Amino acid sequence: MLPTLFSLKITEQLPGIKDLIKLRLNIKANNMIISNASYAQRREYMLYRLRDDHYPFNMQQHFTITNFEIDRFQNFIDFIIKRHEILRTTLVLHGNILKQIIHDPEKFKVKYQYFDLKPLDDKAQEDFVKKQKAFQKCLSFNFELGPMFRIIVFSITNTLHVVLITGHHVVFDDYSFKIFNRDLQLFMSETDRTLTKPIYPDMTQYRFFAEWEERLIQSEDGRRYKEYFLNEMRSGIPKFEIIPVERRELRDRLYLERIAEVRKKMESIKHIDLNVLAPVVRRISGEDGGLITSYFDLEIKEGLWNLSRDQNISLSSLFIGFFIKMLNNASGQIGFAVDVPVSHRYSKTYQNTIGWLAMQGLCFLKITDDMDLCQISKYVNERLFDLYENSIFPSELIGSHETPVVGGDMPFFFNLSYIDGRLENVKLDECIYTDYGATCHQQLALFISVYDNAISVDLSYNNLLFDIAQMKQLTAEYNGLLRLYASSHLTLLKANL
Repeated sequence: MLPTLFSLKITEQLPGIKDLIKLRLNIKANNMIISNASYAQRREYMLYRLRDDHYPFNMQQHFTITNFEIDRFQNFIDFIIKRHEILRTTLVLHGNILKQIIHDPEKFKVKYQYFDLKPLDDKAQEDFVKKQKAFQKCLSFNFELGPMFRIIVFSITNTLHVVLITGHHVVFDDYSFKIFNRDLQLFMSETDRTLTKPIYPDMTQYRFFAEWEERLIQSEDGRRYKEYFLNEMRSGIPKFEIIPVERRELRDRLYLERIAEVRKKMESIKHIDLNVLAPVVRRISGEDGGLITSYFDLEIKEGLWNLSRDQNISLSSLFIGFFIKMLNNASGQIGFAVDVPVSHRYSKTYQNTIGWLAMQGLCFLKITDDMDLCQISKYVNERLFDLYENSIFPSELIGSHETPVVGGDMPFFFNLSYIDGRLENVKLDECIYTDYGATCHQQLALFISVYDNAISVDLSYNNLLFDIAQMKQLTAEYNGLLRLYASSHLTLLKANL
């Protein structure tokens, strides 16, 4: 029988009162652990409750395996759920305090979904997997009842099977998938009865991170970190000067209305957590945006990589530095604020912990007109280092209590990810333009993906603030700067060899 896509609702229903009462009554009887939620969990739970779509902020990965056995793969899922508490964690309000409920692994079972696609031709297989990916990406999770991830296995041939994992970001980030994959490889090697039994790395459960974070916020160190961000935010967040004044003024009015809207929504569900006000305001709804995707080949990648190495700066500093210099050239603006995810995984304590450990950190930058690109990039590198030192404290909490709220409208977001494998099926050294229909939660966002053979750069922009033609021109200038400096550095490098 050929597989069928069922007509399921995109959003699952919230649990009823009886469901929650039953859960709370059974916590002790079912050997559950109760722990306070982390800041990230509180933020994501609030968005889940307030948004009509229950906030399907889902992460996804897929990989192939050559040997698939139904019972063996289920044994791995049982194992990974037992090893990592966060995969059997749900979130429930107790009074007005959000709690993690960590379930007994023997009573919290997750089954994977299986599709045998071998009877289909190649095109039909590809289309079916593609549709399932898109469907799973926008299907929300139930935070109170769980689980917070789903696994599907597609059999393509007898020796080729595609595994698709979809998990809410509150459980999975990019690094968490790497931990998941490593544990899968170790588990499969053990069940293959290899001579050497695998040794799983020691790991710290996510709830201990939440407990540590709670202690930090109340500590003397926490007050010092708080003072750092208060000083940084004292003059507010710089606005993009390339945006016309009338559009900026309209944006400011809409921002105040959105803050009031979120406060009202919190009151309506009788769960008010003003500590997460800033990030909830920012993500409560998206706006129409455009997206420009640029690709750079291996030679440009190596040129940028070598340039950053020779300047002793991070690749992130290079991309951010070039971008703000380009904006400086366009408008004369000298002050910027960049929202950068900062992970706690640089601490060995959490290197093997699955869960969302990144904090949003605001990096404030002020350049001068006489600084060249390398000087700006080195300066950005120094400021990012300061940010990493202080962003073990959730800065969004601080901005949530400012008047007006700081961080609910973010001018510039930046993220750089290293992707295992090659970038395939694209034409390198070209741009792809999506003028409308890209959901935007920031004014501008720059997403850098570094592959083995290439780099992709996604520039997302808000159509209410920026003109499409303006963004295309800025992209051309930015890409030109990157290519010019990468090529020049490669030329100098080869001349010295």
